[in-house]
Amino acid sequence: MRRAALACLGELGEHNVVVRERLEALLDEDDPVMTPSVADALVRLREPAVAGALSRCAEHSHDGRVRRAARESLRAVRERAPGDEARKVRDEVD
Repeated sequence: MRRAALACLGELGEHNVVVRERLEALLDEDDPVMTPSVADALVRLREPAVAGALSRCAEHSHDGRVRRAARESLRAVRERAPGDEARKVRDEVD
């Protein structure tokens, strides 16, 4: 149930600072069961600002599963960055 709620927050919380900050705070709990869902919800927000929290989680977590989820989500956030999309289109045109 909590995972489904996290997924909804990720989808519906776009451009909502309160949602983003609460999800980032949940990363600090270092819960190997919930953190992958939290990290995925942060990716769904489509906000480059979440990269810092994911990076800290990937570097400082004591659990390998948590670090991995944070790294994968960080990669997804970076791939969705607006500058990257513009660069890809520009490369295709050239």
